[in-house]
Amino acid sequence: MLIIYFQNWFYLNNLFLRSIIILLTSFLSIIFLGQIFIKKLIQIKIKQSIRTYGPQSHLLKVGTPTMGGILVLGSILINCIMWCNIFNKFVLILIFVIISFSYIGYIDDHKKIIMSDAQGISAINKLLLQIIFGMITAFFIALAMLKNTNITYFWQIFDNFFLFDRSIFIPFINFNIHLNFWQFVILTTFIIVASSNAVNLTDGLDGLVIFLVAVISLSLALLSYCFFKGLLVNKFIIDYSNDIYELTLISFSILGASLAFLLFNSYPAKIFLGDIGSLPLGALIATIAIIIQQEVVFFIMSGLLVIETMSVLLQVIYFKLTKQIFGKGIKIFRMSPLHHHFELLGYEENKIVVGFWILNILLVIISLCFIEMK
Repeated sequence: MLIIYFQNWFYLNNLFLRSIIILLTSFLSIIFLGQIFIKKLIQIKIKQSIRTYGPQSHLLKVGTPTMGGILVLGSILINCIMWCNIFNKFVLILIFVIISFSYIGYIDDHKKIIMSDAQGISAINKLLLQIIFGMITAFFIALAMLKNTNITYFWQIFDNFFLFDRSIFIPFINFNIHLNFWQFVILTTFIIVASSNAVNLTDGLDGLVIFLVAVISLSLALLSYCFFKGLLVNKFIIDYSNDIYELTLISFSILGASLAFLLFNSYPAKIFLGDIGSLPLGALIATIAIIIQQEVVFFIMSGLLVIETMSVLLQVIYFKLTKQIFGKGIKIFRMSPLHHHFELLGYEENKIVVGFWILNILLVIISLCFIEMK
């Protein structure tokens, strides 16, 4: 009741005003607590471990406090509880994403820091947990889309199964791909897991990935607002736009927290996100994009994350393939992900980061050109 009282106080039911407030509170909370949090991490020796086969310049970063994702995701979560309607079905889904993927990141960081294992948990175990939580998220998104269905009673989905018809619009060829329930769950799980890992892989240079998350979250905030106001063309049979307004607030919360953390994470970084930050942030922005039905647009605006991920996949596949054929593995890049390749070519870290920032902004602008407005 206290939360509802404060939300109504000074007309906080106004979406625009609430967006400004949640943006500022997310930003200022990290600004005020950031230095205190860093000092605490140093005291309890929560420090970054560096892979021995990584760029030699990164050895200078050994000892830098990590697990800054606790501060970022904690700020987002607390502000969601304070300023959002926590009984909104999409808010509940996003809270689940934050907690579940943060748990995966915590396990990984705990093994790296406490157990002094720079590799963390095995890739298979991490992927398995991501798929499980991603599938649960996809299931509840699909359930939330069904008409006259309360997310609390998940078994009702079987009574309304035949109603489910979700389309993905391909703007380049003006074509709709229709998905049934299970096709949607599988595709959604893939997008969430891929985005989570992409942000994690890209988080290798000071300030790089947190800025990308900030720009993407700003775009998602604008898109969710347009969706709520009915400004976007709705090509889908199931309409739930009346419940979408809270996503604007959460997107602005991510934006505020990311910009504030950038002040501490930019070159030279005083603190790193850690997997506890990068994994849930990637899953979070993907989930918002899926809910507002902008998967293709999200793919374009996240193009840099896609490129970074593909550089790793291509490196591994080509190396193993040439090893089988020629008996000796050949690398496409000097090191993957791609930002490490440019490091080994002699480019300065801050130049690479700024260059990637610019590319990301361009991709976001291009992606927004494909948005169809009414």
